[in-house]
Amino acid sequence: MATETQIKICGLTNANDAHACVELGADMIGFNFYQKSPRYIEPAIARGIIDALPTRTYAVGVFVDADPAEIRKHAKIAGLRCVQLHGHTTPQSCSELAQEFRVIRALSTDAQFEPEHTAAFPDCDVLIDAYHPELRGGTGQTCDWSAARAAMQYTRFLILSGGFT
Repeated sequence: MATETQIKICGLTNANDAHACVELGADMIGFNFYQKSPRYIEPAIARGIIDALPTRTYAVGVFVDADPAEIRKHAKIAGLRCVQLHGHTTPQSCSELAQEFRVIRALSTDAQFEPEHTAAFPDCDVLIDAYHPELRGGTGQTCDWSAARAAMQYTRFLILSGGFT
């Protein structure tokens, strides 16, 4: 089954970089709302960048272990239609948020990863990322592609992250 390939570039912090990404073909632009990220951006600053993006471009808010109320608050300030959730976000929280946003549930291919676990997120797109003991995404490492391939049958839309050369 052929699917459309989409490009997401994450960690943007300024309008010039965001516009360059869009001009180069990015479909999704990610903004990190995880304060421990070196690419953290305040939601109000992200809003200024997001408002200037073409409407066809998805602005994605990246969150780690955030509760739904915090996600909604930041999403409203930033003007988001899409959220990417890392960490220990439950399937129930994802389903709840999927009623308001396009939800991307990020999972790492650590030792506990089982491809069939992605089925717990039927209302979400699933992003498969490489495991790193200290980083929450953005590792730059290639994920376990065989695990990602096996997860495809359980997801509606699969996103591969990091380590592309």
